[in-house]
Amino acid sequence: MPQSLPSDIASAIEAARLVYERGHIPDIPFIAQQPDPGPEQAALFEALPPPRVSWDEWLEQLLAPAETVLEFLNLNHRELCDAAQRLTSELYAASRGEPGETFHERVVAAAERRFGEPVPGETPEAQARRVLDAKYWKRFLKRRVRQARERLHLQLGLVGKGGRQYCSEGAREHRQMQLKQQAEWLKNTVLRGTVGGRVVEMPLEKVAKGPKQKLAKLYAFIAAMNELAVEAELTVAMLTTTLEGEWHANPAHPSAEHRWNGRTPDKANRELGRRFQAVRRDLAKRHVYLSGLWCGEPHADGCPHRHHWLMYDPDHERVVQAVFLKHFPGKLKLRRGEDKRLDRIIETSEDARNGLSRKCRRNEGAQVDVSIIDQTKSSGASYVLKYVLKAVLPELNIESVVTPLARAKPEAAEVTTPAGGKRKRAERTAPKPTAGEARKQLRTLQSIDAHRSVWHMRSFQFFGVKNCLTLWDELRRLKDEPPEPELRRLWLLARGGDTEGRLHTGEQRGDAYGFLKAMGGLAAAPTVQEDLLDDEGRGLRARVYSEPTQTRYGEAGARIKGIELVQRVKVKRKRGEPRTPTEAVIASVVTRKVQWELAPKGPEDENKSEASDEGKTTKGKAGAAVPGKGRTAKP
Repeated sequence: MPQSLPSDIASAIEAARLVYERGHIPDIPFIAQQPDPGPEQAALFEALPPPRVSWDEWLEQLLAPAETVLEFLNLNHRELCDAAQRLTSELYAASRGEPGETFHERVVAAAERRFGEPVPGETPEAQARRVLDAKYWKRFLKRRVRQARERLHLQLGLVGKGGRQYCSEGAREHRQMQLKQQAEWLKNTVLRGTVGGRVVEMPLEKVAKGPKQKLAKLYAFIAAMNELAVEAELTVAMLTTTLEGEWHANPAHPSAEHRWNGRTPDKANRELGRRFQAVRRDLAKRHVYLSGLWCGEPHADGCPHRHHWLMYDPDHERVVQAVFLKHFPGKLKLRRGEDKRLDRIIETSEDARNGLSRKCRRNEGAQVDVSIIDQTKSSGASYVLKYVLKAVLPELNIESVVTPLARAKPEAAEVTTPAGGKRKRAERTAPKPTAGEARKQLRTLQSIDAHRSVWHMRSFQFFGVKNCLTLWDELRRLKDEPPEPELRRLWLLARGGDTEGRLHTGEQRGDAYGFLKAMGGLAAAPTVQEDLLDDEGRGLRARVYSEPTQTRYGEAGARIKGIELVQRVKVKRKRGEPRTPTEAVIASVVTRKVQWELAPKGPEDENKSEASDEGKTTKGKAGAAVPGKGRTAKP
């Protein structure tokens, strides 16, 4: 057995070896490929047991996906950084024995031979710069080593049923260390730029958005989308999609014939995304559109699933269900209230198109689970906010943040008195979580966050609305009123008023509802709800524009510069030429006039920050957005 394996992985492999040497197959998700028997041997299978690979071959197959980083698996974070520093000189020396006409080709060939995968880069020069950059190898090793460890945990059954939930303990601890390092870096870094001919520095931690600011902005747009859905009389539902059992490494309730296909969570996540895009594409061909937000979460064994806060025209409910069943064919469970006796099961896509369903059996599951939200009883925004909270709260890293996830205080129920009147039953306050329960919930959130970090997964994403979150931020950044009427309307909505200058806490919170409506509303609405930019059908739209830059590897990059107003124009084309939409820039506004650079905080800056901490104020922080019409969000 290799000596460079973490202790928990080495212990699990040793336990599997003892089982294997007794002639049994280890009860773990990993199953080694057995040799194909010859024709004579196959005829004797009824009398003799099938041939098995040796233990060394079994171990070789288990460790094959991690072969290129096997020597790094038992290193801690500091040791990985040191190994990245050494890699540049090792690859430089190894390049002397590689074939190639130029030095760039030889050093890239040495790196690709060492790790068995291509080095990214647009040109050989850019590839070579990466190979000789210790920062590139630091990122490379951290990502590959963490994923190789987690894959071995999945293969050996250390995550999921009978093991840890969502990810390994090492992954959770690494993510917590990463968040602490990020917070420390923010504290010790300043933004430096030249304003009015003099150098200005600002503490980065005072400028960067924290979890609370992120959550306020997200909730503002979620609540605004919910109001637009109510206005358009759309059906709002929570729809959950899961993958087939073969994608699960170690499920809690496996079937007798269950066998893992060996795909890691990142591949499963891409499969979920591919199927959802296929759903939207098939619906668009029928002129049916969806709006909402999806949130990704892992099952206990690491296999991801998605919760979709979904909005669609109620006239198209059957076709929406049918298309989802086409790409997720393992039945659809439909819920229309809290009474489980009313739940229905739709077996196939054809049944959904014909409106056929049957009664749901007790504890019967389905690959697509749909709960129709009654907007007269509760807001759809409150449902999806629970999943958004799970993605944002781990960044706070304190026990008290789990309180919003505790059970809500139940409303008092009305009961009929013998005299025929009504009175309210006494309220029963739900118990608050204890310190132990709070820590347990926080560790769960941290494990989910670590799982996303290891496999590089998004937490959530809006769909069915124009990409406007970055445009919103750039408009709020703009201190002066734009001269163009169309951009000025959006500027007033994003900032919440016409006061110029920097926004402070409590001043002019933006109107997310009006902003979304001005951008055209929800794609799921039967008709365009409003479009302030193109109310006359001139083909106008606002967008963020960038300026070209150069990366540290000499490749073309881009940096956001400002906002521009563009208009679609018709261009005469010759026969046979493809139709390409052309847009002309009508006006542009620069939102980022100062070129800021990151710099370490000096001793004088530290003294200033300590003095300012004695009398902290909230002045200088950007205000939150308004979640809907006539309402304000707390900062």
